[in-house]
Amino acid sequence: QKRRHAVSLDAVDETEDTVEFKLASARCLRSARSLGLPEDMMALKNFAEAGGAQAVVKALVQRYSASSTSHEDRVKNLSQTVLDFCQKTGSDFDKALLSHVKDLCGVAF
Repeated sequence: QKRRHAVSLDAVDETEDTVEFKLASARCLRSARSLGLPEDMMALKNFAEAGGAQAVVKALVQRYSASSTSHEDRVKNLSQTVLDFCQKTGSDFDKALLSHVKDLCGVAF
């Protein structure tokens, strides 16, 4: 006789939440990669541990700030590209920008 394993509803809910989180993380990474996030910067397996979408936004702020050829170009890239990404992922643009500026100035949190 086969033994059936009882699966609790909590376990099912937890599994669904995990799948949803991984899916949202994968979408975030795919979108960030299309904006220039390097492949080696973050992976799906360490997405949460690396800071999640907020860390991705900070990396995009750093990338667009460093690669801009003028102040106007920087403002355009940050306000259009990165801000749009933040709105799609629910990330905090101001927090990422502040963190980047503090890194540039050598200020500890």
